Amino acid sequence: MDAINGLQDLALFLEEFFSDSVVRGKLEWQLQTDGDSIILAQVEGPFDFCDVLTGKNETEIALEFMLHPQQPGHEVSSIAIPVDPDDVEVNILDQAIEIESMDYYLLLHITNHLPND
Repeated sequence: MDAINGLQDLALFLEEFFSDSVVRGKLEWQLQTDGDSIILAQVEGPFDFCDVLTGKNETEIALEFMLHPQQPGHEVSSIAIPVDPDDVEVNILDQAIEIESMDYYLLLHITNHLPND
């Protein structure tokens, strides 16, 4: 595996890691006061892509994950974790990725692999 230098490289790595997979994601905000966390979002669906979101000054502010709808007629799901581009921790697990930055924690877990056409 090549070195990951920056959020764009991380996004490309994550796209490869989750390609042809159904994923379940959970975004949490970790409270500094008592160590508890609040679940901000949960999604599940076939993985589509990962993108780096930028703010007004072209500053990288978040990683966004897009998921295809699970059933016809449903909307595309997305989940984004706010990030400090200079302080992102990524843990690679067997079938999952943990991402932590600032006070946010995102777990993306592969639940199924899609058949190759």
